[in-house]
Amino acid sequence: MPFLPETMPDFVPLLAVAGGLVFVLAILLRSYREGMDSIHAGETLDPRDLKETGLSPEVVQALRDECGEPAVFEGTRKRTGLAVLPDGGVAYATLARLRERVAGRAVAFMVEDNIAAGVPACIVALDERDSVAALKFMGTRNGEAIAERVRSWRASTPVEVAGCGDDWVEFWFPKPPADDAIFRDAAAWAPTAASESGGAEGFRARVQREGLMYLWWEVESKAIQRR
Repeated sequence: MPFLPETMPDFVPLLAVAGGLVFVLAILLRSYREGMDSIHAGETLDPRDLKETGLSPEVVQALRDECGEPAVFEGTRKRTGLAVLPDGGVAYATLARLRERVAGRAVAFMVEDNIAAGVPACIVALDERDSVAALKFMGTRNGEAIAERVRSWRASTPVEVAGCGDDWVEFWFPKPPADDAIFRDAAAWAPTAASESGGAEGFRARVQREGLMYLWWEVESKAIQRR
């Protein structure tokens, strides 16, 4: 055959080239596989994972509309929700829209208390109808006691859990309470948070301004100022 080398030494360059091509191909395939393995869970959301969350297609679509593809977020007792990562500068506005869109079908809440523009914040959607379920999902310390306090406040004013973590909770008031009793109660209940926030008056001012009240119970915790 005229295209084949006539002697063995002439095969060496062809073998070297072929070997090099195989090596390069192997590297490319390995890089591609590693890239697939490193893709964030939210970019390859498995239908089985989605089913485990219990969230409806409408809730998932709301998350996608607001923040792109969500990722699985694991809570306590092997329960899962879906998380999105809006920029901290628009996180509260995004949460407000999501809260309205998923009302009656899910709850949406923050899982971080250090929110800043330019840094991703984390919002989780959970297959529940009452926002106090977020406390158990996140394993918040004394979560049941906090839930009971929320229920008692609801006797006089609407209030929801806007976010929670190990030792903190943030409440959302759709409208300011009619009197200051809740703020005085909160100040006595979480004195460290009250002292860093201006007491009952500081709580009231922020609720009137932003609809939010932030409490924590660890003396060592650093106060998070959100003016």
